Amino acid sequence: MAKNIRWQDRKGERGVYVGWFAILLPFFVAVMGLGVDMAHYRFAKAQLQNAADAAALAGAKSLNGTSGGRTTAVNLATAFAQEHVIDGATMEEDEVVQNDVGRWGLTDESFTTASISDAAANAVRVSVRRDAVTSYFSPILSDSLESRALSATAMAVAGGAGAVGCAAPIAIATCVLNYDADGDLICPTNLSFQNGTTAVGLTHPDGTSPVNGNNTKPYIKAAVDNPLTCDSPSLAGTTIHLQNGNDLTNTSVNDINSATSNGANPVPIVMPVIDKSCGSGGPTYNQSATIVGYMKMRIVGARWTGAAPAAVAAACPTLGKKNICVTSDCSAFTPTSYGGTVQVDSAKVHLVR
Repeated sequence: MAKNIRWQDRKGERGVYVGWFAILLPFFVAVMGLGVDMAHYRFAKAQLQNAADAAALAGAKSLNGTSGGRTTAVNLATAFAQEHVIDGATMEEDEVVQNDVGRWGLTDESFTTASISDAAANAVRVSVRRDAVTSYFSPILSDSLESRALSATAMAVAGGAGAVGCAAPIAIATCVLNYDADGDLICPTNLSFQNGTTAVGLTHPDGTSPVNGNNTKPYIKAAVDNPLTCDSPSLAGTTIHLQNGNDLTNTSVNDINSATSNGANPVPIVMPVIDKSCGSGGPTYNQSATIVGYMKMRIVGARWTGAAPAAVAAACPTLGKKNICVTSDCSAFTPTSYGGTVQVDSAKVHLVR
């Protein structure tokens, strides 16, 4: 009799289990379905992020401080985004919802598009969006969950030097630089102070002012005595004060010619490139300007009031009195960070967001 009672109890327990299973089964199916859909969303989101990353990187590779480079950056970013397949369908042009060229601040990590010149534009921001990523199981719970909108954003900065540890106290305006048909920088030659459309200016890389020949002597000596290794850090995006170099001192002339063996052994330097337009007579350096990048050049020598040393005169035939001779180098150098728009290296383009 007791045995029959235990058997009946167990039959009741099994009935309870079946009942609970029937009640909970839809919940388990819903949870599993949501898990599948969430995994699908993550996969589609990753595809969108890859598209945004590739588009931003492709665009940033073209930023070289020119209007042509800026236009190419926008076009390439859109084209590269459209090469990607998202959730089984190729991305359409209208799904690239944001494609901006602007400036990335290296210190405050901000991005702005307002009043950014071609020379200062160092970053591309791309946002992509797919409005209807298919849901497989979620519609069981609600028709409103039939699909889901997903988006991704990426930002990449240009591959030019954005900061250097040893900047020379000589700056060059962007308007002095020229580019070939492929957008590559043509290295300038025969640069000097007050030299029209090939003029350079005197500056303090650390941004201090005023700038004149006398208080620039220690900067010049440091740059020529310890080329590329001097302790004179500089950051793109900062404002520096300038002067046209008309009061270069005899001390600086002697320091330069001593370091270069009167022009026989030109000294490599890294020059700040400033965002500045040229008038008909070239750039005017008696004011302040913003650094947008750096380029590697060489100081050949200098001239005081007499004749320039023979090697210096050969490199800069029109060199005036109390002046310096700077010529092209443009060979690669390793900056402390990237994000500049001059002498760009496409391999150094990188994502910042």
